[in-house]
Amino acid sequence: MAVRNKLGNGLELVKLNSVDDVFEKNNLYEKCIMCRDEMEENEFTYEHIFPRWLQKKYGLEHQTIILPNNSKMKYSKMLVPCCQICNGGIMSEWENIIKRTVEEGFDEFKKLDSKIIAWWVCKLYYSKLVKESQLRNNIKDPNSDKIIEEVVLKKYNNIYLVMSNLIKGISYKGFNPYELYIFRTSDPIPFDYRDDINTHTVYMKMDDIIMVCSLDSYNIFSSQYEREIQSLINSDNVHQIQAMEIFTKMVYFRYHYGFETSEQYILDEHGCYVQNEIQNLDQIKEFDMKELHDLLIAVWDSAGVDVSQKKYEEGKMITLIK
Repeated sequence: MAVRNKLGNGLELVKLNSVDDVFEKNNLYEKCIMCRDEMEENEFTYEHIFPRWLQKKYGLEHQTIILPNNSKMKYSKMLVPCCQICNGGIMSEWENIIKRTVEEGFDEFKKLDSKIIAWWVCKLYYSKLVKESQLRNNIKDPNSDKIIEEVVLKKYNNIYLVMSNLIKGISYKGFNPYELYIFRTSDPIPFDYRDDINTHTVYMKMDDIIMVCSLDSYNIFSSQYEREIQSLINSDNVHQIQAMEIFTKMVYFRYHYGFETSEQYILDEHGCYVQNEIQNLDQIKEFDMKELHDLLIAVWDSAGVDVSQKKYEEGKMITLIK
């Protein structure tokens, strides 16, 4: 389970799920979302994918979220199984930290250890996928396909491992597996959540906080768009459409690059960490600026922003980031 065992002298030992265990425990209908252990009846609880404090703060209880098959589900019904130990332990502690700092605003949220924020984003994203793997495309037909089939869910095991490692206190040497960017905004829209399940990319807005996160990009995106990212990091006020530009470009970039990684778990006197590196980085598709232009226009349009005057010019990339 996702608990830390004290060894004395400030050291902790964590129980690790092996990669083989991860692949064998994908059927998560009655397993804990975090530790993947089967639960007895007295251990069974539910984890709200979008936590109740978040739903209450932004009035989401009766609002709906659009699923990958374009059906809708209330935020309040987005629940996944979670054992009492995980749900009431470090998960609860970190959830309360996120809640407190969101209430306090950007300045306090930005001070958080990025591992806590990245874990939280992973939990939202991965738990949502698990929920979708338990729902059928046609709820009235018990024989219809699942929204996300179990064989497809296995493709997200690396996201699970990152989420599990972070909550267990396992650090990464080399690049973090995730890229997380946090911006200050004064845009009046209080809440927005978007993700792209093919590229593991998340956009989220909470009051004056905007987060854009690629959950397993190993820093390859920042090398491509360093100027735009740094410009927004240095800005005192980022408009939502500027952050959506980063989100969209991150999605587009990930569609065009593939890579493999190697991970080695090491336990020493300082604790457990993962030594990782990128292998076989490969551009699998050529960039098409007109295609990216049209994608950006579509994303901005979905947010209710009028960018109809932004016409494509041959050889020039559209941007709203100075």
